[in-house]
Amino acid sequence: GFISGATVTIGTASCAVSSVSSTSISCTSGASLAGLQNVTVTNPDSQTGTRTGAFRYIDAPTVTAISPTSGTIAGGTTVTITGTNFYAGSTVSIGGSACTSVTVVSTTSLTCVTPAHAAGTEGIDVVSAFGTTGTLASAYTFTAAPASIGFVTGTSS
Repeated sequence: GFISGATVTIGTASCAVSSVSSTSISCTSGASLAGLQNVTVTNPDSQTGTRTGAFRYIDAPTVTAISPTSGTIAGGTTVTITGTNFYAGSTVSIGGSACTSVTVVSTTSLTCVTPAHAAGTEGIDVVSAFGTTGTLASAYTFTAAPASIGFVTGTSS
């Protein structure tokens, strides 16, 4: 029962309508408070329909800690990152280099494998599937691999 010219609000925010058919509406949500929001469609003839709690706004991720806090420049260290608002589809980078094997354990914890990177201390970025970013500056240190030491055994005279 949607009609061309219908408007949509999610919570109290307008949703910019891009297409309308009799059975569906596509729109881009505006900013709002986090949490479940009602979706209301109003046709130009003033008929209104509301679905309670039909859309969830999610806050941007936050990053509060990483463990361990260092690994070698070769990468390959599995790290656990803690924070908030971690969801499937999140990506992680350390110093601008992408981690691999990102696994969201819960909304407050994820794991990944560090990339190879030049020595130094770098920040961590967690980017949600929704494009929002949480950052923790100077949180992980890439260290040069220790030199290997060989021993020669022999006989002495």
